[in-house]
Amino acid sequence: MIVYTLGPDEEESPLEVDFIELRPDLTHLTTVSQKVVLTKQPPNSIASFCDISFPESFHQFRGAFPFVKWIYSFHGPFISYENTLRLLQKMDQNTPDLLKVCFDRISFSDYLELKPLFSLYKDRLILFAQGEECQATRILSFLWGARWIYTSKNGLYGQIPLKELLEIYQIKRLTRQTSLYGLIKGKKSPPSIGYKIYNPLFAREKIDALYLNLPVEENEVEKVLKSDLFQGFSI
Repeated sequence: MIVYTLGPDEEESPLEVDFIELRPDLTHLTTVSQKVVLTKQPPNSIASFCDISFPESFHQFRGAFPFVKWIYSFHGPFISYENTLRLLQKMDQNTPDLLKVCFDRISFSDYLELKPLFSLYKDRLILFAQGEECQATRILSFLWGARWIYTSKNGLYGQIPLKELLEIYQIKRLTRQTSLYGLIKGKKSPPSIGYKIYNPLFAREKIDALYLNLPVEENEVEKVLKSDLFQGFSI
């Protein structure tokens, strides 16, 4: 599913999305066509999901809003796999419906090591990192079992813009069985348009595959190349 973060200059969301995310500056909207995810604010009558920042409590709202589902979210630095696992265990003690972890940034090789967490919290974990160089983590989070992927018109907070998500990646065709390929590139290397060519080609030819740009540091290259999660790479 797709969650569309409504920008401050927008009053309506595109029809192609499943949910809209309303942040505090848009709480004046009371009539919307899609289901609503409220973020950084108390629940109300239009909310299907409410995103509460860890370690804030949300138990006081559960009785008054029994039909709201709860997302417990963490935003902060990545430290290690072990630290992330302990964090999720603490968050899960509050029995939220979904667990969301958004790192400020993460190396791609470190992110690959987090994949087992999606099995531990099956269909409940959303886990990615912010920033344009970490966009691949958003796609992989969705492929590995996240309930949805966040997007917006122009790519807020490093999100992949909706038009690119639908027309280039064609996100709705992807599944957990989709074969992964990637371009390993230096973080200072020029932008690559390969993903804009290969992904529409895969969709047109009905090839269940995905091609991602993978910005990495030099000391990550060997580790990423040895990953059995990918079927092949360009360099």
